[in-house]
Amino acid sequence: MVAGLDPKELIELALLLTAVGALSGFLAGVFGIGGGAILVPVFYECFRLAGVPLEVRMPLGVRAAHAMSKRALEMAFGAYMFIVGGRFVISLL
Repeated sequence: MVAGLDPKELIELALLLTAVGALSGFLAGVFGIGGGAILVPVFYECFRLAGVPLEVRMPLGVRAAHAMSKRALEMAFGAYMFIVGGRFVISLL
């Protein structure tokens, strides 16, 4: 047993995650959006149905964001967007 799951449960979980990932990737491609826009709500519901507590489903990032000042949060988001934009430009070259 791994993490309290028997092999049958692990196989079911692997198949579920594979199906969810494939469907989410397909939908993201059809709608022309990032996979995260599909996966985040899907995983949230999967974890809710599996009985994962709300405190775990709501990521630690929420707590960190509330602990940061508004300016620090703006700077962190700006840096993230700069990195994403830079990677996009590099991929075009």
